[in-house]
Amino acid sequence: MRRITIFLFFACCSVFLYADRYKILFMNYPTLHINGKPAKVGDVFDDKAIVRWSKERQAMRVFNLDKKKQILMVAHTVNPKGNSITDILTANKHLSTHSTSSQTPPSLLRMLQHTFEKQYDLMDTIKINSPISLSDKKYFQASYYYGDSRITKKLNSNGGEVYIDRSIFNIDGKQLEPRDVEIDIDFVDETDSTFAFVCSGIEIYIVPEIF
Repeated sequence: MRRITIFLFFACCSVFLYADRYKILFMNYPTLHINGKPAKVGDVFDDKAIVRWSKERQAMRVFNLDKKKQILMVAHTVNPKGNSITDILTANKHLSTHSTSSQTPPSLLRMLQHTFEKQYDLMDTIKINSPISLSDKKYFQASYYYGDSRITKKLNSNGGEVYIDRSIFNIDGKQLEPRDVEIDIDFVDETDSTFAFVCSGIEIYIVPEIF
């Protein structure tokens, strides 16, 4: 019995020690409760916390103190009982591989298809690691419907990163009002006239920078 008690004690300590901790850097709406208490910028909580949002599209940018990276947490729905950190972080699902005809080699196409996720919360700029180096002549482009218009927009990039930001709504110098859209992604390589469909139906969920 003593051995079991000791084992359980160390197991509980291990769970506690390996729990990720998050520090709040920014909130786009001031009323937010974590573990039943009002939260503010600078507060720290772990991944066992329960977050109670005040409204949909409410968001907080946090810094994972253990993995040393920033994360955007967003309320897609408001649950009166609150949401666990696991619920929040697992809301986005990766796309499965799409089969399509293309001039792009199958191995590269699979890499490109696994670059993007099914859904993104867009507040400022989303940075996505690209499996290949990008340039003015080698890039991803997004297409979506805005009302009755079909819009195609080249995504900004910098070497090994591709960006999704509100510039996708900047068309011919005119800034359209950002709205929730579904985008399709294609890959274009002008150096060898390659055009490849990558994935479709990626949901862009617009999050206000401040309410």
